[in-house]
Amino acid sequence: MDNLSFEKIWEDVFMFELEISVENKYGSFKKTCYLQKDSLVEFSKMISDFLHLPSKSKEIKWGDILDNELSECVFTIFPIDSSGHIVMKVFLVQIDDDNKNESALYIQTELGLLENFGKNVLGYLENVGRKVSLN
Repeated sequence: MDNLSFEKIWEDVFMFELEISVENKYGSFKKTCYLQKDSLVEFSKMISDFLHLPSKSKEIKWGDILDNELSECVFTIFPIDSSGHIVMKVFLVQIDDDNKNESALYIQTELGLLENFGKNVLGYLENVGRKVSLN
């Protein structure tokens, strides 16, 4: 089953570690990102903005440079189709030791599930060890 989940691994005053898991019937991957809380606020706002106009794509990009390691995560929500399904693309790039690894998966969801995910992202991730899933 298609799914996207976030799990907060640890946090300090300035940032936190978030594990992103993505899966569909063709594959899965996990990625760890180091973010500030504002990143989740922006992600939740992107979903809220999409819900107000689901006929238009929305995208958000997270990126950071940590210990000479570049990583990037891009979430794109595509317009709702005629049967009420929504497709989200999760694209991850990791560059380390001069190797560039890219992963992208498309996951399908529905409007209500996406709305709940957007609302729950902030609340569920207040504590370390908490996980929130899309589907």
